[in-house]
Amino acid sequence: MTRKAQAEILGLVIIVFLLLVVGLVVAMFIKTPDTTRDIYVTKALSQKFVNVLIKSDSGCSDLSFAELLEDCAFNEEYYRQVCYYDSEDIDSCNYSQQMISEILDNSFKQWGYSYRFELTNVGDFSPISYGFPTGNQQLGFYPLRSARINFYVYS
Repeated sequence: MTRKAQAEILGLVIIVFLLLVVGLVVAMFIKTPDTTRDIYVTKALSQKFVNVLIKSDSGCSDLSFAELLEDCAFNEEYYRQVCYYDSEDIDSCNYSQQMISEILDNSFKQWGYSYRFELTNVGDFSPISYGFPTGNQQLGFYPLRSARINFYVYS
């Protein structure tokens, strides 16, 4: 009788242990929100945004954003393209900064995405960001001569 009770208790301990192991494995998979599809969609969104942005008309002298950003990167402050924004004349760096910030606010920010838009090798262009990085960052980039546009979307 004692051996039978011990065997039953040992069986219950094994079952509880197996349930704990299965529960931990399930919790690990549920806890990671990034699925392969989510990562692909976020990366594609990031890359496509940058590609569309740089080809879009900036509203300044029939120049695209790529041309404005190149002007900002490669010309001294006094030789930059002058654009009209909010009742004043501003250079290509400030204009592109303002316009890109508005575009990001009216798209990614409204959709609830955290993002960071950053230009490397462009001194007068400050990073534009919203939210805090809570997951994996997905990079979209576009090279402009020797400069590069980096756009990070956080999910």
